[in-house]
Amino acid sequence: MLGVAASWVVQVSIEVYRFFISVFKSNDEDKEVDTPEQVRLLGQKIALTSIRCSSSLVFASIGAGIGATLILPSLGQWIGCAAGDLVGPIIVAFCADKAFQVTL
Repeated sequence: MLGVAASWVVQVSIEVYRFFISVFKSNDEDKEVDTPEQVRLLGQKIALTSIRCSSSLVFASIGAGIGATLILPSLGQWIGCAAGDLVGPIIVAFCADKAFQVTL
């Protein structure tokens, strides 16, 4: 859980940093930038990052349970947890892209 939380903090920090850099650069160059649109996109990116990280935890738990049932308890739990942790965000990202057709 700590690894996923750290990943979320880093990803959100990078997106917020990019947002502020783009806003400050646009003010320096006197270009018109749609700030409300930029804020909306930032909100979408943070929401998708939160969903991906949460799905990582959920799918890791599901994978650990399935792996412990199908394989030896300790080894199966480890393998299932790792597989769920890797596959969960991919499944959610794919479904989110299909459902929302977000252009980031």
